[in-house]
Amino acid sequence: MSKPYFVAIVGPSASGKSTLVLNLKKRLKGCVTVISHDSYYRDQSDKSLEERKKTNYDDPAALETDLLIDHLEKLSQGKVVNVPVYDFKRHTRSDEVIEVEPRPIIILEGAFILWEEKLRKMMSLKIFLDVDAEVRLARRIKRDLEERGRELDFVLWQYFKFVKVGEEKFITPMKKYADILVPQGGKNEKAVEVISSYLRKMCK
Repeated sequence: MSKPYFVAIVGPSASGKSTLVLNLKKRLKGCVTVISHDSYYRDQSDKSLEERKKTNYDDPAALETDLLIDHLEKLSQGKVVNVPVYDFKRHTRSDEVIEVEPRPIIILEGAFILWEEKLRKMMSLKIFLDVDAEVRLARRIKRDLEERGRELDFVLWQYFKFVKVGEEKFITPMKKYADILVPQGGKNEKAVEVISSYLRKMCK
């Protein structure tokens, strides 16, 4: 197999990155592998749960990006990698890993993929999801309450203390590196169709 075609799907929290990934996978069956940058949040099992709850996830330093780069290099060589699994309810890595094998297209999904220069240069196509902050906050509240078992007060505290600050400091400036800007996020059907039509050429 030739070297994989790396696609970065980047955007602020709750901008629809996962939705876009799912929509692309449906249209590109069998030739896509997806890796989430969130899987590479650092292990915190040496800290108490109360300490872990205070983690700033909205800073690139919270991620073990060197390990992700190593895994992408191995996938480029046709090797299988074991991607960590992060437990957001316990705020640390779980004991599980997910075996990921190389495919023609490898989609990297996450907020900070374009921050690290070495990782950014590995990407063949860079997509940034551009969604209004009010819409994203509403989505984030719904997700964190329903999927991550969090309390509303904690979600709002985390958003205004870390998320909003991280977006302004790290994520919005990365927009300049994008090849494609997608308004409305992963639910933009026309954008999904255009991107999937382009990527389909890489599946052959």
